[in-house]
Amino acid sequence: MEEKAVLTDQLQAEAELFAEAEEMRARLVSRKQELEEILGELEGRLEEEEERGVQMTNEKKKMQQHVTDLEEQLEEEESARQRLQLEKVTLETKVKSLETEMLSTGEQRDRLSKEKKQLEERLNEVTDSLTEEEEKTKSLNKLKNKQEAVIADLEERLKREEQGRLEQEKWRRRMEGEAVEAQEQLSDLGLLSAELRGTLAQREKDITTLQGR
Repeated sequence: MEEKAVLTDQLQAEAELFAEAEEMRARLVSRKQELEEILGELEGRLEEEEERGVQMTNEKKKMQQHVTDLEEQLEEEESARQRLQLEKVTLETKVKSLETEMLSTGEQRDRLSKEKKQLEERLNEVTDSLTEEEEKTKSLNKLKNKQEAVIADLEERLKREEQGRLEQEKWRRRMEGEAVEAQEQLSDLGLLSAELRGTLAQREKDITTLQGR
C-alpha cells in the first residue's frame, strides 16, 4: 500500500507538471501566432514603404532631369541675350555715329537719315527681343527654383522614409528572433510533454499492477 501511495503521489505531481507544460505550450502557441501576425503586418508595411521609396526616387530623377533641361535652356537664353545685347550696343554706336555725320547737308543727309531710320527700327526690334529674352530667363529661373524646391522636399521625404524603413526592419528582425525563440521553446516543451505523457502512462500502469495484486 505504501508503494501505491508513493506512486499515486508521483502520478499527481507529474500530472500537475504535465498540465503546467501544456498550459505553457498553449501560451507559446498563442504568442507565436501573435508574432507571426505582427511579422506579416511589418513585412506588408515594409513592402509599401519600399514601393513609395522607389516612386519618390523616380520622381526625384525626373525632377532632376527637368532642372538639367532648364539649365540648358537658360544657357541658350543667356547666349541669345548676350548676342542681342552686343548687337544693340553696335546699333546704338552706329546710330550715334550717323547722328554726327548727319550734320552734313543735302543728299548725304537724306541718305544718312534713311540709314539711321533703318538702324533705329532694327535697334527697336533687338531691344524688344532682348526684353523678351530677359522675361523668358526670369520665368525659366522661377520654374527652376520651384523644381529645385520640389527635389529638396523629395529628398527630405526619402530620408524620412528610409529612417522609417530601417526602424521597421529593426523591429521585424526582433519579432523574427522572438518567433524563432518561441518555436524552440515549443519544440522543447513538446519533447517534455511527450516524456511526461510516457511517464504518466507508466505510473498509471504501475498503479494498476499494484491494485491487481
